[in-house]
Amino acid sequence: MSFLTTYCNVVCLIGIILNAYFLIVARLRRVEGFQEVVIFMCNIAVGYILMSLCIIVVAPQSIYIGTSNVRVPYGILAHLDSSFL
Repeated sequence: MSFLTTYCNVVCLIGIILNAYFLIVARLRRVEGFQEVVIFMCNIAVGYILMSLCIIVVAPQSIYIGTSNVRVPYGILAHLDSSFL
């Protein structure tokens, strides 16, 4: 793996872990005055976890369409047929 691939995977995994930790702490601690803010932040954390998972799993390394080659830093879809994308 290249440095950029490793960097992107590590940053996404750290983001997933920290947001999951935030969700766990938000479930365990109840602050009645800020409950609406906590719910809003939990929704953002869930969205960021899903976005990070998509970046790790879906982003292709390269796409060949005819004679053109589009390169993207990391991902696993590069092994599929170009018509799939």
